[in-house]
Amino acid sequence: MALGNVKYWAEFTSDQGVDYKIQIYDEDWGGSSYEFTLAEGFKLTYDGRGKERYQGVKGSKLEFTAWVDSSVPTFETFVDGLNQTIQGRYKIRVERDDTGGGYSNYWLGVLIPDLADKEDVASPRAVQFRCTDGLSLLKDIDFDQSVYTTTANKETLQSVLQMLQSFLYTYNPASDFFTSASDSFIFSYVGWYENSMPSPNTQASDPLKYTGFYPKAFLTITEDTEKPISAYEALEQLTKLFGARLFQVDGKWRFI
Repeated sequence: MALGNVKYWAEFTSDQGVDYKIQIYDEDWGGSSYEFTLAEGFKLTYDGRGKERYQGVKGSKLEFTAWVDSSVPTFETFVDGLNQTIQGRYKIRVERDDTGGGYSNYWLGVLIPDLADKEDVASPRAVQFRCTDGLSLLKDIDFDQSVYTTTANKETLQSVLQMLQSFLYTYNPASDFFTSASDSFIFSYVGWYENSMPSPNTQASDPLKYTGFYPKAFLTITEDTEKPISAYEALEQLTKLFGARLFQVDGKWRFI
């Protein structure tokens, strides 16, 4: 799958005077982009409200409601066929401008096709769209240790930073589609380190670079089989190791 091109977009200004733009990317689209109208702003929420202290992986979701009618080319057809599309085809970029100096990333994710609410009512009709940053999708994906080494050797030591990069870039649509492998899309700050490591006060001395795991640690091994745990569970284990949380802010992943 690819990012594709912007097919639909909308802008609004919040009651605090902040400008926002929502863009819907279609990996199969090569034509013009069309402006649609929001019924209101958007709602951004993070998982685990009320138990933030104990939850390492803090996924987020975005909801917005749009007015749908024939005034926006192809928009009605898009909405009516959304439930039949492959998950991951449509990506969401929310941008923010609070200074008047131009837009910058605020939130990145994917549109969940089977979670769009629509009613059979007269036009224009209000349709609610739901999106995810992709972390919750990792619950249904098995951890595959082979992504960490070209030799596919589950006993090859890998740094925690390498593992995080592979998890978020290889498995997660919000990173895979909006960034390249060379982009800086993880920001970390952890204070736990072994006394033989350098003090963690520069990027080069990040404890995540000096702490390693064997990928086989994420396998459930029985007498006859080796079964991988989910990618989500593996991420949770990494956050617990450092007492950290993983979440997205401004289109970047924070491991803090």
